[in-house]
Amino acid sequence: MSKKRDLCMKRIMPIIIFSLLVMLLISGCSKKTTEPDPDIIITEDPFEKVYLNGIEWLVLDDVDGYKKLLLSKDILFIKGIMDRNSPPVIWEVCDLREYLNNEFYNSFSEADRAMILETQNVNLDFDGTWYTPPTIDKIFLLSVQEVDKYMPISDFAKWWLARVSTFEGIPAYWWTRTFHIREWAGPKLIPHHVGPTGLYSWDAPVGSNTRKIGVRPAMWVEFPRKYEVMEFGGIRWRVLQWGTSYPYTEALVISESVLFMRHYTGQGVAGDPDWESSDIRAYLNYTFYNTFSAADRARIIPTENQNRFSNGLYHAENTIDNIFLLSVHEINRFFEWQNPIDKRGYFNGQRVKWWTRTFDSRAEHGVCYVDENGEGQQSGYKYESMHNLNGIRPAMRISLNQ
Repeated sequence: MSKKRDLCMKRIMPIIIFSLLVMLLISGCSKKTTEPDPDIIITEDPFEKVYLNGIEWLVLDDVDGYKKLLLSKDILFIKGIMDRNSPPVIWEVCDLREYLNNEFYNSFSEADRAMILETQNVNLDFDGTWYTPPTIDKIFLLSVQEVDKYMPISDFAKWWLARVSTFEGIPAYWWTRTFHIREWAGPKLIPHHVGPTGLYSWDAPVGSNTRKIGVRPAMWVEFPRKYEVMEFGGIRWRVLQWGTSYPYTEALVISESVLFMRHYTGQGVAGDPDWESSDIRAYLNYTFYNTFSAADRARIIPTENQNRFSNGLYHAENTIDNIFLLSVHEINRFFEWQNPIDKRGYFNGQRVKWWTRTFDSRAEHGVCYVDENGEGQQSGYKYESMHNLNGIRPAMRISLNQ
């Protein structure tokens, strides 16, 4: 009898230990915090968090610092995919989709609703092989594929801090919009959900919702931009400064995002960095400049640029440029220097470093750049620094007379 008891304990003990670890991790993630001012964005690894409509949201994706994919941090309410105890149906026609895009959507203020974007969602089954019709949603549930993308099993922190969610402080199940075709006992559509440990399940009733499965809404939101943006040459440009007198006849602009990655000066070039003779200056004022139409080129105003060292005490030769990089001093002037989010550069949806045209007075061969977090930095103290591959955000003055 004792042998059987010992064998049973050996089997049960790992389960008990794992369960205790899960509860400890979850309890640490669900501590209540004082809600900050709605305009403040709190950055915590691994997810940035924002507050909207009195709800705390995780930022799962960030396109350019303003357009973000949000997922509620907690389970907001318990609700079935279908209000009635009816057979499961696909996301396109389920009651929960109708509720989210009407009653829940209208719980936001008019100003908040104006920021919520329409999203065309692809709706695959669990295996990713069977499509249901695409939908256009303002508010939606994540698909299994999106859960795997933004909260991968390979990233433990994202798994526990995003997949594991609570309702009223207790770890709970939450719905995805993905359905599974169950073949045995006749074909049947079964909705998938994420369990309290972050693993998938799909065997809960729908109408009765006896497992108390909850809802974590998701949505794409575009927050108001602090700068005006204009289109020119098929590119979005941020307006840093209008002309000196009204009505304005020109504007100083910088590309809204990083357009490409390039070296400041090519490999094999020795000596101190110098904007006047740099490879990137030649590229911008010839190759890139000639990508614009003749009509657009006629609107680009040549600009005389002062080229000071980062300490402002020493001067290199002034240059006349059609297209140029901003200097550190111009970034300090035209950006909110105390708010690094304003200065972040995005390339293909990823934050990257981007070059200025200023060389560093403290480093023998250094060129100044803005780092991935939007902070101004001096790139190293090594000779190779000017050969690094960083982002390019071209700047220029444009005539507003067409």
